[in-house]
Amino acid sequence: MIVKTKYDTAFGRDVFLYTMTSPSLEVGVTDFGGIVQFIRVHTPHGKKNVCLGFGTVSDYVKSGSYAGALIGRVANRISGAEFTLGDKKYTLDRNDGGNCNHGGFEGYNKRFFEAETDGDALVLSLDSPDGDQGFPGRLLMRVRFELNDNEFSARFEAESDRDTLWNPTCHIYFNLGGEERGDIKDTVLGLRADAYTPLSSERVPTGEVRRVAGTPFDFLSPRRIGERADDKSLIFTGGYDHNFALISEHAATATCERSGISIDLYTDMPGLQFYTGGSLNGAEGRSRKYFPYDGFCLEPQYFPNAINTRGFVPPVLPTGEKREHFIRYVFNVK
Repeated sequence: MIVKTKYDTAFGRDVFLYTMTSPSLEVGVTDFGGIVQFIRVHTPHGKKNVCLGFGTVSDYVKSGSYAGALIGRVANRISGAEFTLGDKKYTLDRNDGGNCNHGGFEGYNKRFFEAETDGDALVLSLDSPDGDQGFPGRLLMRVRFELNDNEFSARFEAESDRDTLWNPTCHIYFNLGGEERGDIKDTVLGLRADAYTPLSSERVPTGEVRRVAGTPFDFLSPRRIGERADDKSLIFTGGYDHNFALISEHAATATCERSGISIDLYTDMPGLQFYTGGSLNGAEGRSRKYFPYDGFCLEPQYFPNAINTRGFVPPVLPTGEKREHFIRYVFNVK
């Protein structure tokens, strides 16, 4: 069942919230930014919201957090805010120092999507014109959100009339202890990734793919997120903000022992950005102010800056080809 209600008014338009309900979950998504505003898990003690969100569009935009939003055309950073495709160089927004991040100043997280229901699914569509954000080609993107008991999924599909780049993701911040509680350092995380991509001082991968063994990035055996939070390799990023090379479609498992809530993430994307919210510096959230380590993101993606990095698979979408990617979140309660 999907219920449509007015959420806010922003940029001269009404913003609507679509609430999807199953026996185990309630998920609210807005047509502005495709933002997942809440995920309420049904527990023996009542419903618990396990993702960060905002009471108004204004609070969301001011936060600069991307919390819960759809990201495009290209998730994460592109070095120098430029790339070459074919024989042409394209210039993008420098919205992250000298780099482009999450599509630019007006990414898909700030766009109005066309929303329609298809049975129990919510379908959000966006027509991104040629030259939008500096990227070539008219891109037509659809995202299908579905609930199936304890599983919430997002299936992305897109096609373009010119060769372009496309690397979508969903930027949900999870706090499995509940949105209203404190940090997530005691959450136990397992990542099915045997390597990660080290960063330059501008948070762009250096091009190296390094084994996680013996580093703070080794989550092959699940452990608490905060166990090595003080390691010097995490200082300049304010915590984790790194891409991991996945070895399984079952990409991650996270568990909050206090609430008994766990999540398993599945995807067909080659990489996963693990982020602990280093840029959350007092943003006025739904029930409280948000700070670093108050939530964690697991963002499936192509490797950051892949178009400019030898050895990384670039997210090139050829003319006329329809491509799909999926993310599935499966929740369980002890």
